[in-house]
Amino acid sequence: HDQGRAHAVAFSTLGQFRSMARVASTSAPGLGEPLLLAKGEPLRRPLGPIPRPHVPPPLLPQDKAAWQAVRSGCFMLGGVTFLFGTTCYYYPSWAEGAAVSAWLYTVGSFSFLGVDALELITYVRTHLQERWLHRNIALSCLGSLLYVIGSYGFVPWLAAAQPLVGILGFVLGSAAIGTSQLWKTVRIARDYSRAVRVDYYVLEPSQSWAASANAIGVELSAGLGGWSFFFGTLVYAGGGWADDARVFWAIIGVWMLGSALFFLGAMFLLYRHVVMKL
Repeated sequence: HDQGRAHAVAFSTLGQFRSMARVASTSAPGLGEPLLLAKGEPLRRPLGPIPRPHVPPPLLPQDKAAWQAVRSGCFMLGGVTFLFGTTCYYYPSWAEGAAVSAWLYTVGSFSFLGVDALELITYVRTHLQERWLHRNIALSCLGSLLYVIGSYGFVPWLAAAQPLVGILGFVLGSAAIGTSQLWKTVRIARDYSRAVRVDYYVLEPSQSWAASANAIGVELSAGLGGWSFFFGTLVYAGGGWADDARVFWAIIGVWMLGSALFFLGAMFLLYRHVVMKL
């Protein structure tokens, strides 16, 4: 008799647990849903808090618009001035063309430095523990600072006295910018993949596919632009352009490609802030 009563209590308790599990799996969003991993095998979402990748928190509402305006405006100014600065080289007979180009590059480099400094100040303040993020942005700052030095190094009087200032500034700055921007691209793709794998049910607006693709467009365009200037300046440093016009125009073409990619990155960022409201 006592053994039968124990079995009855056990079955009753098991039924209560099953009922509670059914309620939990249907009432809580995402609980009990299959989570598909990269190879396609299903994994049930565990009960309780779900770890999510850390994403930059939004700025305060009162300064978000100003922050976005300064960031996109500086990026766009840099892209435009680099385009016009490179265009000056298509008029070799223009006596002041080299000086105008150098000053346009200098203004653009200061604009790029402003973007990187703004990001570094912002994310160091809001992401105290993310040291690798700080290093990534700091590398961009270093590249833009070297661009400022390199651009000023192409001002005719300084280029005649110390030609290596402009060349080294652009070679080292381009390497830093290209590496930093490709690093950002990989980080964005990794964070999006992690967000989908860990919590596909609810994503932050900045983690959506469109937002991540746009962010990759911003960073990848700038990275490829940096590498274009890197290889173009290396060929320029070789000096073969002075004796062969084809080499000269090939260098200018590569620099124009880099400038266009910088401008494309600025357009991606402008679209992100104005249209996507991110």
